[in-house]
Amino acid sequence: MDSELTQEISNLLPGDHLCLFYENDPAEQMSALIPFIQEGLSRDEQFIYIADDQTVNELEDRLRESGIDVSEESDRGTLKLWTRREWRQPGELCSKKKSIQILQFINEAASSSFKGCRFAVEMTWTLGPDISPEQLEQWEAKLNTIFVPGFPGRIVCQYNWSHFSPETMLVALRSHPLAVLGDHVYPNWFYEAPLILNGRRKSSIPRPEWMISVLKRSRAAKKELEAAHRRLQEAQVLAAIGTAATKIVHDMTNSLNAISTTIQLQERYLARDSERLPELTAGAIQDLKEETNRVRALIEELRHFSQPLHLKLESVNLAQILAEVIHETICARNHPGSIDIEQQFSKDLPTVMADGEKLRRVLLNLVNNALEAMPEGGKLTAKCCAQVKNICLEIEDTGCGIPKEMNIFEPFTTSKPNGWGLGLAIARQIISAHKGIIDYSSERGQGTTFKILLPNCPPGPERLDVESQSKMTDADTSTRNAK
Repeated sequence: MDSELTQEISNLLPGDHLCLFYENDPAEQMSALIPFIQEGLSRDEQFIYIADDQTVNELEDRLRESGIDVSEESDRGTLKLWTRREWRQPGELCSKKKSIQILQFINEAASSSFKGCRFAVEMTWTLGPDISPEQLEQWEAKLNTIFVPGFPGRIVCQYNWSHFSPETMLVALRSHPLAVLGDHVYPNWFYEAPLILNGRRKSSIPRPEWMISVLKRSRAAKKELEAAHRRLQEAQVLAAIGTAATKIVHDMTNSLNAISTTIQLQERYLARDSERLPELTAGAIQDLKEETNRVRALIEELRHFSQPLHLKLESVNLAQILAEVIHETICARNHPGSIDIEQQFSKDLPTVMADGEKLRRVLLNLVNNALEAMPEGGKLTAKCCAQVKNICLEIEDTGCGIPKEMNIFEPFTTSKPNGWGLGLAIARQIISAHKGIIDYSSERGQGTTFKILLPNCPPGPERLDVESQSKMTDADTSTRNAK
């Protein structure tokens, strides 16, 4: 499950021109730069980074930490990490010459069969903090003639706003269609807006700071309104479904009890006089029992869905529960294909304050779904690791995948012929009640990965060693076959 900033970076379009503002620490840029680079490499685009020696080295370290082989990508020309001395000739900046140089880079990338070219330019070092507003305006204007919608390139211009004058920052703010501030990409309302920039608005706040605050407030307000509207719609739908489900559960339970009583009487009669009744009758009664059990399962699902959640919180170990669920599920199912099980559980995992039985229900649903998606066999991978404030749990299969048009967390949404479509809706309810997040990614024919994030307990003596708690778990990787 990607962060919101990562998702916004992945939604950038060819030709996008962004400014990225940070204050003092170059590390503030990395949350946006790393996904910007990763997205380009995944699309077979060349990436060129211009900075000073210190931030080049830091970027290389961050790229390695994110799983990118810097040496290999540099050798094949995908990554070009340059310092100011390698990029900028001595003397005054000539925007025309530098724009021609950028076009040459893009043409060379295309001739090398790259599908595009991305740039990240550290303006504080490349242009120097003493650059005049007029020089910067010329430079950015040239870039805006190159990076237009549909152009096979993207560029991020990075500004340490504590190093530039307010006049220079005004130019930076009005010359970029998009702005990266902190953890978000903002549509820049001030892009080419001379009436706002040249107006006589009086404020005690310097104008660049005021413009940035307006961008942040506008985005936050829009996001809050959208989230509130979405929550209201979901609450109304769920309330209506819950009311209907309660009545359905009551009526179906009464009807089912009557049917079950009839079946029991028929079974007793059949046991007394089995020779006089045809074999078909016994088969029909067995079919009725199976359908009755199926409807009972639906009633149980509806009851869980319609009733308020009451959590019995205790300190539990997610990896241990997941390992037990996998073991029990594999042993209980007569799966027609061969299933490889791989478990990657970190040692010394923090516990979570949770209702263990309800989380077991969620994991049981996910594991069963994964196995049903692989009727001919495949691989089930389970992961559990600690993050800064969360425990991250993943269940991945190599099955048929989920259609993109399906909203699988909506009640009664299912692709199974005999499914009711409540399992994942209940799973989301349970995870949300734990102040956690559940999400998934899927490709048709390539499998599905579900990810759950749950807040962990503060570090303390209640930490459990997964390896000692579960026979199914290996701290590195354990693989076995299940028939």
